[in-house]
Amino acid sequence: MCISIAYYICWMKISQIIVLVIPFAVLIGCDVVQKADGIVLDKNSRKPIKGINIGQSSPDSPEDEYYDSDIHHSDSTGQFHYYHIGGSGSFQLYFYKGGYTTVKRNYKGTPEHDTIWMVSEIK
Repeated sequence: MCISIAYYICWMKISQIIVLVIPFAVLIGCDVVQKADGIVLDKNSRKPIKGINIGQSSPDSPEDEYYDSDIHHSDSTGQFHYYHIGGSGSFQLYFYKGGYTTVKRNYKGTPEHDTIWMVSEIK
């Protein structure tokens, strides 16, 4: 009888530890969602720009250096939706298209709606 009570108490403690530890371990292992939404506009004409390349860049990289691994594009109305799982809560995006100066923007958290103003290199 004493052995079964001790066994039961021991099993209850182990099950409580499992119930507490597993969810905590799962939460620690979760990746961060990096998300940004907005519109890309030509600074002079104030019109939307289609086909802007959008991707992550390193905050320490030169102005013309960026990653090519996870490229998104603005649509025909200039809208962009960047969504990436991994990394940290802070990230930097670049906005690039031939004929325009590349823009880099730092993000922390999830911005509601961002406006990116692109400057034409053609004078």
